[in-house]
Amino acid sequence: MKKWLTKNKWYIVYTLIPIVFVICTAVVIKGHPQTDTSITIYGVKTVEHDKATSLKISQMVLTDGEIIEHPTMADIREHNLLTYHNTQELNDNLVFPKSMLN
Repeated sequence: MKKWLTKNKWYIVYTLIPIVFVICTAVVIKGHPQTDTSITIYGVKTVEHDKATSLKISQMVLTDGEIIEHPTMADIREHNLLTYHNTQELNDNLVFPKSMLN
């Protein structure tokens, strides 16, 4: 049996494919990490962006009518927008990159 395995060169290729796949996947993940993650917040009716660039959020209007000017991650935690509390807040959700916060 061992003689047949060494004679058959395809056996070596078949055993190396999973090893090469795992190594290449690790290299790609290490080389291209996910840097700008998305965030989902609940209870936001409308969002306005800066006039000059649309890269930052300038104003958020919440479901309860409250307005947050130039929101930060601290504002989102303070208003508890990372979880929803009723179906209206669940319907008024917003997904955006974390870099859009001030």
